[in-house]
Amino acid sequence: MNTEKMMKENNKNEFLQKLQILTLTLSLKENNQRVASPDFYSSLYSTYIKMLENDDDQSFIDIENQSKVIDSLKRSMDFYSSDHPSFLQKIIEKMTNDDPTDFMLFQNLNNLDKDGNNLQHYCGWIVYKRENDLFVVQVDRKEKFGVGQVSYARIPLTKAACLSELFFLKLNVQNSDEFSLFHGIKSISAGFQEIPVLNNKVKKGMDNPVSALEDILKILLFHYIADIFSLNTTDMIRSLWHGANIQLTIQIRESLLAAIKTDNQIWNDQFDYIFDYYLYQTGNIGINAILPSNKQNEWRDSIKKSFNSDPYILALMSSDGKILDIDEELLQKNLVLTVKPLNVLYDRELPLVSSIELMNTLYHDGIMITIYEDRLTMIKNPIAKEMNQRFLSRLQERYQEINKEMKRRIIKNQPEELTLESNSYSLVQLGTNVVSTNDSSFVQTEIMKQQKKYVFSRNIDMLALTLSLKSNDDINCFPGIYDLLFSTYIKMIKNDQEDFFIDKQRQPHIIQSLQRTIEIYKLTNIEDLHNIFGNLRNNDPTDFVLFPAYFHMLDPKEGGHICGLTIYKRDNEFMIMLVDKESFFESGAVSYVKAPLKNIQELSQIIFSAREFFDFKPYGILRKIEAISHKFKAIPSIKLAHQTTGNCGIIEIEATLRLILFHCKKDLFALQTCDRITPKWGKDSQYSATIEMKVRFVEAMKGTDQEWNQNFDYVLGYYLYRKKQSIKWGEAQLSIHKDYWYTTIRHLYSNDLYIVEILNSGGMIPADFDVSLKEKMIELVGKAGILLNREIKAVGLSDLYKEIRENTYELELLKGRLSFLKIPVAKEMLDYYIARIMIKNIEIKKEINRRIGIEPKESTCQMMERLPIISPPASVQSPPLSSPTSQRTTGTMVSVSNRFISMIDQVKQVSKDKNQRLVSKQVKCKVQNTLTK
Repeated sequence: MNTEKMMKENNKNEFLQKLQILTLTLSLKENNQRVASPDFYSSLYSTYIKMLENDDDQSFIDIENQSKVIDSLKRSMDFYSSDHPSFLQKIIEKMTNDDPTDFMLFQNLNNLDKDGNNLQHYCGWIVYKRENDLFVVQVDRKEKFGVGQVSYARIPLTKAACLSELFFLKLNVQNSDEFSLFHGIKSISAGFQEIPVLNNKVKKGMDNPVSALEDILKILLFHYIADIFSLNTTDMIRSLWHGANIQLTIQIRESLLAAIKTDNQIWNDQFDYIFDYYLYQTGNIGINAILPSNKQNEWRDSIKKSFNSDPYILALMSSDGKILDIDEELLQKNLVLTVKPLNVLYDRELPLVSSIELMNTLYHDGIMITIYEDRLTMIKNPIAKEMNQRFLSRLQERYQEINKEMKRRIIKNQPEELTLESNSYSLVQLGTNVVSTNDSSFVQTEIMKQQKKYVFSRNIDMLALTLSLKSNDDINCFPGIYDLLFSTYIKMIKNDQEDFFIDKQRQPHIIQSLQRTIEIYKLTNIEDLHNIFGNLRNNDPTDFVLFPAYFHMLDPKEGGHICGLTIYKRDNEFMIMLVDKESFFESGAVSYVKAPLKNIQELSQIIFSAREFFDFKPYGILRKIEAISHKFKAIPSIKLAHQTTGNCGIIEIEATLRLILFHCKKDLFALQTCDRITPKWGKDSQYSATIEMKVRFVEAMKGTDQEWNQNFDYVLGYYLYRKKQSIKWGEAQLSIHKDYWYTTIRHLYSNDLYIVEILNSGGMIPADFDVSLKEKMIELVGKAGILLNREIKAVGLSDLYKEIRENTYELELLKGRLSFLKIPVAKEMLDYYIARIMIKNIEIKKEINRRIGIEPKESTCQMMERLPIISPPASVQSPPLSSPTSQRTTGTMVSVSNRFISMIDQVKQVSKDKNQRLVSKQVKCKVQNTLTK
């Protein structure tokens, strides 16, 4: 190889090493080189040495001791190129006693599996001479060794040769023995002693030699300030780990960046381009409105994915630092690799791919598109900008293609709104009962039954969601159900003769505004929406557009969420109020933005395109609104209760309507900071206003079919039963019991055989409690001799006691419901169900007595005392409740294994944790004006 070519190769290697150090330090890529070369360690240590040499502000260590620390780092660097353990032994023997600036440090690659499987992990080591012994400090943020994150072993100085040989043989080598270096050091010492005050709950992070060295340096520099071997266990130590103080971490990373840079400005520009990814990840640059503070890990993972897909970064990885133009062949190759065509991505035709797979791709592509759209505005390098734009365009094309397929499937699976105008038969719009205008012979009776069943099911679903008796288990019903919901709201307000919701003079304006929501979903022209916004009256709280806004979260596992948007015209601006009881967007339960009127076209486009729930980009509609205004500003004075049920599709819209009506009485946007308002329905002195609203809502649902009306009241009975007990408890007790009580009622509702029957019959009340229904009830409780789907003789004794306890609790709940039942056959069914459970309890008791007779080792009382109340740890999820939707589709019931006690214990724990979090979040104010209207 000639000299010029060798220089170019060395130049390229130097750039790539610096590139690797920077990307690993910033946690932007995985370590693809498990065993680092001596050249890499030389470059790595040289970078940190330069960082300390540049430390004119003494951010890391004072000037007087900088040279000592640098000398120790240089010795440590030289060790990686040494050829004999005596090199380290001589250094150790010459080290100064009790000097925190005199040390040797190392990174070690450990095998985590005793069988020699490919499970490696990096940790760090520091060797000091102290009290005429050797103190070996082990630094392991992930606690893989079982001795905390920081621990140390004390080794006699006479064993310096053994220690040197251990480090020489085991360092940076993939040993087949599990923790070979750790166990070797342990064998020549008295064992490792943990320094618990240096532990941190954050155990995550990248696993590579750079992060290991960074962790070592943090401990090393801290030891210079405070003796880590003399720390009191009660000392409060400021966290040393990454992420504990993000601004301090950024400062350290900026110092490292300066140390990586050279006289080559082209290289430096590339390093800045990479560092911008890190700054964007931390939220220091860019729009970055999709970085909720509690989703840091998901956000970091997303940034890492976008970094490793960046075509400009991929080009840099195979260059010498100079990219003068676009290599089309390489770019196309990288684009195909990072944005795979659909046939390559799924290895089959798109219609054959499962919806779950498509949804997952949309989630991840949506996040990537959001990141690339944000970062595109920051990129200054024209070549990098063009390459990123090409990547983004390709990704958007794939996203749109998958989105189109998902739309096709969702629309295909939605039941058709049957209207047989030509056959002189029509179904009244959702929200009213089905009426046949002509019994013409050619009308298919079966079709009518199915349509009636569908409409009734829609009504019951809406009612159950409104009463928090079920969760959003079928997203396909949104946004279609809003026609029914808003029609019911309109009728509810029209029926209001007592000015419960709003005074009669302003009722027509509220109704007109609510009618707009129904109209918006039927618009075919965006200009019509433009006109609606343009015609809003200025400073009129009764003139608004209420729009259910659906968005996905940053974490795909969390799925989507629906909140309420209300658009006003106020002070010649658009005022957009966001109501989100769960505060998923982290702008509080109620927040707002102001958008100039000139942005009316953009606002119209945002709302028009968001009518269908097909945007999988994180926080899509909310970020788009912020883009034409500003970040949502919280109204901290308004307090809303958190959801108890996953029914955001209805309950968030209901909360929005409540705030709209309250705003007509008191200006929400003019509240003082120390006001505390929980907006209520009805008048100021209205007692149990929420119950009154729910009753009025049910009355508005009723039509000409009396059986439907009775069934609506039957469902309302669950809500009234729940509220009666809640009122009996009072606010203090309710705050403790609320979550498990709501869960219990939902469980009862989801396993109600009467509900299943009326859903399958299209709302028809069973003529009588016949044999077939009784057989279903017996199957539900369990036939004679059968318990928990097996013979009772095969059920363990502890399970028998558990079943009696849980059955007894369920009996208490069911008997409490009896007074709310007005339908005779429903009451008869519940009486029979109660009787079957009581019979089952007698059967269980007989089996217990038989067992005790056979096994008289413990008395019944002793056995009962021995059985614990089941209380799983908070991390265990509640047992899955039977899905009402799945049950009612087939008209069958899943056999109920009564799980109330264990379920409630779990929910109690969750409720307790939640209450503690809420208490810690309370805002204290010197003067509080508490209003509960």
